[in-house]
Amino acid sequence: MSEKTYDLYDLEDKYQQSLDDCKKFLISKGRVVKGTKISKSRIDYMVSINATCPLCGAIFNGKNSNTEHILPLGLGGKNVANNKIQLCVACNSAKNNLIQSYLGQPPYWKYYDDKWSTIKKFILWSEFVSDEGIRFSDSVPSMHQRFLDARFGGIEDSINVRGYGRLSSWKVGDGPNINFDQRKTKKVLRDTKDKTKSSFFSMIESGIGILGDKIFSDKKKKIRPKTRVQNTQVKEIINPHVKEKELELESLEEVIIKLVGKDEITLQKLGIKISKYENKRSGGKGTREFFATYGHKGTMKNILEKELGDKIDISGDHPNLQIKINSL
Repeated sequence: MSEKTYDLYDLEDKYQQSLDDCKKFLISKGRVVKGTKISKSRIDYMVSINATCPLCGAIFNGKNSNTEHILPLGLGGKNVANNKIQLCVACNSAKNNLIQSYLGQPPYWKYYDDKWSTIKKFILWSEFVSDEGIRFSDSVPSMHQRFLDARFGGIEDSINVRGYGRLSSWKVGDGPNINFDQRKTKKVLRDTKDKTKSSFFSMIESGIGILGDKIFSDKKKKIRPKTRVQNTQVKEIINPHVKEKELELESLEEVIIKLVGKDEITLQKLGIKISKYENKRSGGKGTREFFATYGHKGTMKNILEKELGDKIDISGDHPNLQIKINSL
């Protein structure tokens, strides 16, 4: 990973080719190419050295990861090594749901005119974390914070990453090229009385949002923002107009994958997690309210088997039923 200090224009310059490819694809209503997985030899090698997901630190076991296209194929990404990265199933799902929560279902060309600024944000974030790894901070882009909320739910835990970036950046025999130890933390609200951050809030109040429409116009401004990023963290005040209820956009599948995690757990423990999640989200107190939100009634086992199918595996006998997430 690079120790270079970035500002927002640096990121746009660095990933301009991806932005151009996406814009051309959406304008022309291009055809989505078929994606392929990375080779078995690479997966076996990562498993043999206990490599982790480069975003969350989950250790790969050969069945809990997917090949992700950094610039999604649905946004004009190419099926080439430089556009591939191996992520755990949960991070892959959270990332896919992230873009869909903003844009809805593909084809995405129909959103180009109204949401190009949002698409730009996603592309820059996706490219950036694929090269530098995640940085957990209270001062990250809103797109990044949205991913953290969706993937980790604000639960504090340690993270130990020994992973690999783009497929083109390594070969079998190389050591991990994304390495760091850090803690996942809950989203921290800024103190608006803090004078050191007053300039940021002035920018928001004047309608100039960092990573917003005025910064990312097709014609670059001659004056660059003075704010720079240390340790490869992109600085941005979270858009105050983004409502907390956006978290309700999480799908049932995404929530279950997030709550179960990478290890097998009991349905009883999952029920406790669901109750806490529902209470935080809407004030509800149990699994019944949670599943009713998605229009489902019945036992948790029956609902999960019906809705998630072969994406999960439920085994054992009552009262010790176990659930785990299968590789997608």
